[in-house]
Amino acid sequence: NSSTDWLSCQSGFVLKSLNSIGSCCFSSQYADSSYNCVNCNSNCLTCSNTATNCLSCSASFVLKTYNSIGTCCSSNQYVDTNNVCQNCNSNCQTCITTSTNCLSCYNNLILSSGTCVCASNQYYDSNTNSCLNCDSSCLTCSGIATNCLTCISGYILKTLNSQGSCCLSTQYVNSNHICTDCSSNCQTCETSATNCLSCYGKLILSGVTCTCPVNQYPATPSSCSNCDSNCLTCSLSS
Repeated sequence: NSSTDWLSCQSGFVLKSLNSIGSCCFSSQYADSSYNCVNCNSNCLTCSNTATNCLSCSASFVLKTYNSIGTCCSSNQYVDTNNVCQNCNSNCQTCITTSTNCLSCYNNLILSSGTCVCASNQYYDSNTNSCLNCDSSCLTCSGIATNCLTCISGYILKTLNSQGSCCLSTQYVNSNHICTDCSSNCQTCETSATNCLSCYGKLILSGVTCTCPVNQYPATPSSCSNCDSNCLTCSLSS
């Protein structure tokens, strides 16, 4: 710790030069403007000109550079414009310049244009910081496995209280967001099994009920047969 202009140093010391004047310091120190040896920041293994301008880092820290100034951060941090270490977004394993500009991802997330995302048939679970599979009927989903956004072939997206379910065309979504069969005479329905939207065969939609024309009777739940020619209206005899 002397202002003497050293040319070489004893064992255990390193020559640090400032303005062509040498100082013998420990490797974890730098020479300040008064040519005194000053300790580097605790995260720095070596530094230059200031305590926080790191050249190398202590174990478990990684050297990050911004505007030619080195900072020792954890691997899941980036250096902001003030050369301060900031945490990456929880999805990012490593990032640069901002918390959401990811370089690599945790678990089974996929890096896509600087963002960590799940595969198309998965959703992000914040409790486990990982991607989990959507329900088998969902092509894509959000938040939970059964909140479908799009459906696989053969299924239709039905929405109740802003939650999507993938059902068969002959089903509706009940209050528990479960796909439930429509009544046998309804081709399609909503909110309940008997609240028909369309009908099978020759059945006619009357309000929300599928019925036969006036001169026919329901031979089966989904078909009508003609009444006897003498009848204006009729019903199936028991």
